[in-house]
This record gives sequence, C-alpha cells and structure tokens, in this order.
Amino acid sequence: MVVASASCQNDNQNATPTSRPTTDSTATSAPDAGSAQDWAAIYDRTSRRFVLGDFIKPSGNDAPEHIIAMSPLIVREVAAPYADLRFGMSIDAVDRTGDLADVESRVIYFREDDASIGGVRRNRIAYLWLFEKAGDSDRRQVGVQGFRMTLDDNGSARFWEVLSPESPYLTYVAQSVENAAEEEFGTPSPGRRFAVERPIDQAPRTVVPRILADGPLPMGPFVYINGSEHAITTLLCRCMPSQVEDFRSNAYFELRRLPSATVDQPGSALFHERLREADAIPLQERIRIPVRAPNIP
Repeated sequence: MVVASASCQNDNQNATPTSRPTTDSTATSAPDAGSAQDWAAIYDRTSRRFVLGDFIKPSGNDAPEHIIAMSPLIVREVAAPYADLRFGMSIDAVDRTGDLADVESRVIYFREDDASIGGVRRNRIAYLWLFEKAGDSDRRQVGVQGFRMTLDDNGSARFWEVLSPESPYLTYVAQSVENAAEEEFGTPSPGRRFAVERPIDQAPRTVVPRILADGPLPMGPFVYINGSEHAITTLLCRCMPSQVEDFRSNAYFELRRLPSATVDQPGSALFHERLREADAIPLQERIRIPVRAPNIP
C-alpha cells in the first residue's frame, strides 16, 4: 500500500509516507550513554528503513485543532516480536481489567504545559502512549513512551524530546536552530555531530540523533518505532523523505487529554513518571540553545 507523502511545499497534514526503495541499514538498539562509538549507533539508526509498517494516524476526534495538527503520525515496523502486540491501550482499560485482552480503540494521550527557556515561557505539548511489552510472563505488561515538543511563537516545534526509558536521553532539533547554533558556537564539540549538542562532559547522557527540517507550517512529526524493541528509531518532519517501503495497514488513534495522577487511575502515574524524568534536567542544560535562533530566546 503506497500513497503520496507530505511535502515541504504543501500543507498535507495526514499523508501516508511514500515508500522509496533503497538499501536497508542494520537495525541497532540504543546503548547506554558513554562513548562516541555507542552514540554512532544512535545516529545511524535514524536512517534505517522499514520494509513493512503499520501507519497509525489521528482520527480527527473532538480534540483541539492545534492538538490534532501537532499530533504524531506513527510508522510502526511489522517485525517480531512487536508486529502484532497491542499499541495505544487506554488507561481505563488497563486499570479496569489488568489484562490487555479488554482493549478498545487506540488512544494517544496529550498534555500541554510550558517551561522557561532563557527566561521566556515556551509552550510545550507532550504525546504519550501505552504499548504491550514483549516477554514470557503470563501476565501481560505495558510500556510507556512518547515525545514532547517545545514550540516557538508561531506554534511550530523547535525541539522534540523522546520520552522513553531508553538511555541516553534523545532530543531532536529543528534545522533553523542548528544553523543558529553553528553561527553562535561554531563546529560541533569533540565526539559530537551537531553544534547544538553540549560537550560530552557537560551533558554526558544527552544525544541529538538527527536534525529535522523546518516544516512549512506547524505540524506534528512522523514517529518511527521498530519491531525488535519497540524503540523510537527516528522522528521526521512530514516534509522529509519516507523511510518505509510499504504498509500492511492503516489505522487510527483517538486523542485524549492526559488525566492527573490519581488513586482512581493508577495507570496515569506511568505517564507522569516519564514526564518527571524528563523534567529532572532542563532542556537548556541538555543542549546548547542559541540566542539568535528564530523565534526562541
């Protein structure tokens, strides 16, 4: 199943990425932080192509318009062991039954807040989801992952933080920000690939895997999830070339606002734990944010 992808020259918000046959690179998992050699695997997997994937996009429910526009388009690799395990279970279903057999429509949760960057408050949107974890346990287990965007004055994302238990901490950056970082900071620090990355001794657990193209208008990214580990291998602007050759299926997810962590919904605590982990170190301490970057302080 192959259909047209979004282009940097148009405003197509929900297009399935076009398949472009090419040589597939070797799949790699995220290693522990600690060396440039380890990080090379993280950089390299961003260019890996999926042979077959499932395409999962927002259903256009009654979520706010900007939340729908900024929501992810998921490309989930069809590969063992995650090819047929459940994705996007609701908090209600998991809390109610304790068993993933009782699962309704796919759900991705969103949360809006803001953060101070250089003394200026910037809006953020996080998208998170539950997925069934592979394993031999009789009781099925769930995992949590997602990403969070920091927006500029126009509502476009400039930073994308991966919210995942993987190590190291992955942050994607817009091309305009990287360009400004090159002007302000010069060449990348030793062992780094991008000017926006801090020297290793300042941020030893943070890696910028890839620079994302600036889109023509505010819109959410493609999120590629591999089938071997359910790891987020890359984010892409919708105007960037596809990295999947074909699709097995098209599916939809419902957008729901993330509830606060309460006794009645312990499942929501999984999401808030991931957000607290991300907030432990501010974004400006993880990467070098240039003063002259467009629309950021």
